[in-house]
Amino acid sequence: MVCWASFNKPIFCCWLRKVPLHSAMASMDLSGALCADSTRRAASTLEKAAAQLSVALPELGWSVCEPLFMPLLLELEVPKSLIAICWVISPSVGFFLQPCVGGLSDKYGRRPFILVFSTTAVLGLVATPLIALLPVKALARPLAILAFGMADVSHDMLVTPTRAQMNDMFPPDVAESRSATVAGVAKIVAILCAVLLSRTAAFLVVATIAAGVTLTQLAARPKQRDIRDSHLLDPLPEAEGNSCTTGLRHMWQITNQHPGFWEMWMLQFAGWLSVCTWSFYFSSVWADIEGTRPGTSAFDAAVHQATQWLLYGSVVFLASGTILPYLSGPASICRGEWTGMFVAVGVMTVTLMVLCLAKTATWLKWMAVVWVVVAMPIAYQVLANAPFAWLERQPAFDAETRGLLTGIFNASLATSQATTALLSGPIVASFNGKLWTALAAAAVVDAVVLTGVALSSFSTWLCRRPPVEPPGS
Repeated sequence: MVCWASFNKPIFCCWLRKVPLHSAMASMDLSGALCADSTRRAASTLEKAAAQLSVALPELGWSVCEPLFMPLLLELEVPKSLIAICWVISPSVGFFLQPCVGGLSDKYGRRPFILVFSTTAVLGLVATPLIALLPVKALARPLAILAFGMADVSHDMLVTPTRAQMNDMFPPDVAESRSATVAGVAKIVAILCAVLLSRTAAFLVVATIAAGVTLTQLAARPKQRDIRDSHLLDPLPEAEGNSCTTGLRHMWQITNQHPGFWEMWMLQFAGWLSVCTWSFYFSSVWADIEGTRPGTSAFDAAVHQATQWLLYGSVVFLASGTILPYLSGPASICRGEWTGMFVAVGVMTVTLMVLCLAKTATWLKWMAVVWVVVAMPIAYQVLANAPFAWLERQPAFDAETRGLLTGIFNASLATSQATTALLSGPIVASFNGKLWTALAAAAVVDAVVLTGVALSSFSTWLCRRPPVEPPGS
C-alpha cells in the first residue's frame, strides 16, 4: 500500500513554497515508497533501547583507537612501510563477511551477530593496550597488531547487523537521526576517555562500556525472531536463503534493482577511504605539523592537542547527527542522500588537501583546524548514515534483503581499509616517511571517484532524456 502522506508530501511542499510540482518531486529521491511503518516489526522498549545502544558500538571503538593507536605503533617502533599492516586483517575478513553476515542476519536475525562481534570487540579493546606494555617490543608488536585487528574487525562487522536492526524497528529518518545521535554521544565519550585518561585506562573504560551494551543486547530477547516473522509481511520465495551461499549473481541482480546503487557504493568507498586515512594518520600528522618527533614530550603534547581537536569535532559530530535528515534527506538543503553524499566526499577531499598544506603556512594550519573540527565531522555523519536512508527510500526496496544490501554497502568500508593498508605504508616510505603523503594519495583517489561518479550520473541523465523532436514535426 502506498503511503498517502509520503505520496502527497511533494504536493504539500509545492503548495507551501510556491515551487513547481516537478521540482518538488525531483527532490524526493524516491517514487512510490512504502509507508515507513509497513515493514517495521513490533519491538519492546528494551529491544529498541538495546538497538540504539548497539549501533553506537562501532563509533565508540573507532573513536578511542583513532587518536591512540597510531602513536602506540610508533612507540613500538613498527617500520613505516608496515605501519598500516594491521588494517589488512579487518578488510581481508570484512570484504567477504559483510555481505555474508548481512544475508545471514536476514535469515537468522540480527541479535546473534551483534552479540558475537560485540564480545570480540570487548576482548580486543582490553588486550590491545595491555599487550603494548610488554617489555619485549619484538613480541609486543605482532601481538598488539593482532589484538587491534580483532577489535577492528569486530567494530566493522557490527555496522551491518546494528544498522539493519535499527531499520527493522524505525522509519528511515528516525533510524538515521537516532543512529547518528548515539554515535555522536559515543564519539564524545571515547575521545573524552582518550583526553582525560591514560592510554591503557581509556581503552579499558571503553571496553567496559561496550561490555555493558553487550549485556543490554543479551537481555533484550526479541518478541519475534526478525522482520520476516512479522504478520505484516509474507515471506517471498525468492528471498529464502539470502546468505553468502546465494552467489554473486543473486547479489548482482538485487543491487541492480536500485538505480544508482553502485554510484552510491563508490561514494561510500571514497568517503571511507578519507575517514580511514584521516583517522589513522591525523594525530601523528598533526605532531609532524608541530615539528615534533616520536618518543619526545613535545610529541606527546602534540598528540594530546590533536586529540583535543577531535574532541571539539565530536561535539559538531553529535550536533549534526541530531539534524541529519535536514542535511542530507529529501527535504534537506541537498535535496536527497545522493547529493548529500557527493558533497560530503568533496568536503573530505578538501579537508585532506588542507592538512597536507598545513605545514607550509600558519594560516593554513588554522584553516586545517577549522575543517577538521567543523567540516569533517558533518561529512562523516552523512557518510555513515545517508546511504542506508537512501536505500530504504528506493521504490524496489525489499525489507527481506535489508541485511544483505546493508552488508554490500559496508563492504565499501573493507575495500577502503584494504586500500589504505596496502598503499599508504609504501607511499609514506617512498617519500622518506612523510606521513602527509598518505592523506594526499587519499585526496587524489577521492577526486577520481567524484569525477567518475559525476560523469556516470551525467551519462545516465542524458540517456534518460526524451528525444528532441525536430522543428515542425
